[in-house]
Amino acid sequence: MNFKLVSVLCLFFLSNSVQSQYFEWAYEVKEFSSQKDFKQYSANQVLGKPNVLPQGGVSPCAWEPLREGNKKGESIYVRFKNPLFTKQVVVCESRNPGSIIQIDFINTSGDEFTVYKKEAVEPLTVENRVFSYVLDEPTKFKVKGVRLHLQTSDIKGFNAIDAIAISESDKPFVPTIKLAPDASNYGKPENLSAEVNSVAYEFLPQISSDGKKLYYSRRYHPENYSYKSLNEEQGYPDDDIWVSEFDGTKWTHAEKLPLPLNNNFPNAAYTITPDGNSLLLSGAYNKNAPPEKGVSYSYKSIDGWSFPTPLVINGFYNAGPYSEFYLGTSKKVLLMTLVREEGYGDNDVYVSFINKDKTWSVPKNIGPIINTAGVESSPFLAADNKTLYFSSDGFSGYGKRDLFVTKRLDDTWVNWSEPVNLGNVINSDENESYYSIPASGEYAYFVSGKQSLGKNDIFRVKLPNTIKPAPVSLISGQILDKSTGMVVHESIEIDYEILPEGIEDGTALSDPKDGAFSIVLPHESVYGFRATKEGYYGESIYLDLTLIEHKNYEEITCDLNLVPLEVGQKILLRNVGFEQGKSEILGFSAPELERLVVLLKQNPKMIIRLEGHTEAKGYQDWNLKLSEERVVAVKDYLISRGIKSTQLETKGYGGSQPLYSDYQSEMNRRVEFEILAK
Repeated sequence: MNFKLVSVLCLFFLSNSVQSQYFEWAYEVKEFSSQKDFKQYSANQVLGKPNVLPQGGVSPCAWEPLREGNKKGESIYVRFKNPLFTKQVVVCESRNPGSIIQIDFINTSGDEFTVYKKEAVEPLTVENRVFSYVLDEPTKFKVKGVRLHLQTSDIKGFNAIDAIAISESDKPFVPTIKLAPDASNYGKPENLSAEVNSVAYEFLPQISSDGKKLYYSRRYHPENYSYKSLNEEQGYPDDDIWVSEFDGTKWTHAEKLPLPLNNNFPNAAYTITPDGNSLLLSGAYNKNAPPEKGVSYSYKSIDGWSFPTPLVINGFYNAGPYSEFYLGTSKKVLLMTLVREEGYGDNDVYVSFINKDKTWSVPKNIGPIINTAGVESSPFLAADNKTLYFSSDGFSGYGKRDLFVTKRLDDTWVNWSEPVNLGNVINSDENESYYSIPASGEYAYFVSGKQSLGKNDIFRVKLPNTIKPAPVSLISGQILDKSTGMVVHESIEIDYEILPEGIEDGTALSDPKDGAFSIVLPHESVYGFRATKEGYYGESIYLDLTLIEHKNYEEITCDLNLVPLEVGQKILLRNVGFEQGKSEILGFSAPELERLVVLLKQNPKMIIRLEGHTEAKGYQDWNLKLSEERVVAVKDYLISRGIKSTQLETKGYGGSQPLYSDYQSEMNRRVEFEILAK
């Protein structure tokens, strides 16, 4: 059998073209001579598609033997999940290529056949290559495995193998970067100007959900609390948190956040919550002492930002020198990058979930689709709770670390779409990281060292629709005392849930100064939300976001009422509904009615009158009868849940007491209750 050799130099192709022929990539390492480590640079790093080429170079995501220039040589034996009648074998040499002296094929019976042999090797002038060995005709047997023999002593430096494949075709394999759709259709990256950036090092931008405030960190800036003239030379981190606001046309001059958020230790804000009233901060804060490993939480009080409280994460540890965190918009999901025993190499992305006692679950590795032997960093979970942007040097890219995007496919948090590179409008041969987008998804904010005013600058770029996360709605308003119509000037918690199940979906806080709040909600559910305060009953809002036209980003304004639990106060049960023209209670009403059950059980002396209302249209006698039947149905529900009948009265008003004009007449259908005794 005759063979021919084709050596394809690994050029820096920037396309996302699909290989026309099929390549079967190694899926199991059967034997190997040595490896640098059992995770990074291990033999298992040859498995799957290339993730170092086309760029090549030193990478923990390629196999490197333990010793440099081993005179005994090195070898690796890999197997394939789907054996093929093979025409070509491909070896992606990502560093110091040229050491391959022999290739053996192994058939499905375990027999070995040498198909390529070379007596000696010589150093090559290229830094990496795709080594392609093409047979004159396909093998008569299906190839189950390939064994490579390397003569590394004649090639200076460590040799590295990125991937190994077989193919039934003789067409060459060309490594490419897997790009996100329309990755070249961004707007032009825009430096946020000297009002935001400086000659110092700017990083970790966090844009508020409404796109109007930008929090970020600065290092080696003379106004930082712990700045010293020799900090940069000594490598001492003096990071402080700064903030700039967008006035509609330009960014304001950045201001440094006050104590206690900034202090004499490194400070960073990992997340600004959608309500704009809470910050997730680096380190477990201690008063008058250096922070410990971990993360802390601060919220706005009437006197300013609260002293940061450390989050309690069960089973938390980080074996690496640094970590990063991101709090999802619901405040129930916490992403972090850590080095842990079960990890795949350097920093991996983990997820933790809030428990009922407000602690957090043991960090869970989100799996090998995202995590590599390299560094994964700066995770950002979009408001749709599914689209994850992150930085990594573990995939084929343009530089040191690139930005990627992936989609969560189910609720296990380990099944993700294959990460795709965000393209060379954002990524360069430098480190790109710290990606952040507002709820609208219109712009992406990121950090780059290219064309910057200093060490690193913050840029923003307009996103094509194909790279945006799924659209969401930004709900904003104020917390009002219904009895006075005045703003409630304290930090009030807003709870929101998914209907009809009543699944608690997240929380928000109002601003204690002006009562303002905002919530970001994905367009895939029906929601109920309300404010909560001791001594008050929060009137719920019903919002069906599945009806948003064309699934576009929407901004919705609505205020939330708190009604004092006092005699004479009327409270609207907005999230109680009925079958059209009937008194059968709809399923989504259960969470609202259960809150009323709790209220009446906690206040056994309270007596209420349930009041039913319909539209003013139609026959008034029929409307009156229907309104009476509906409040009786609510009364019966409450009694079935253990409420005494002596606490309940009912009255139907039909359409005689409308709240809204004719064009909003359907909103006059409602159930209220009035507190008669307490």
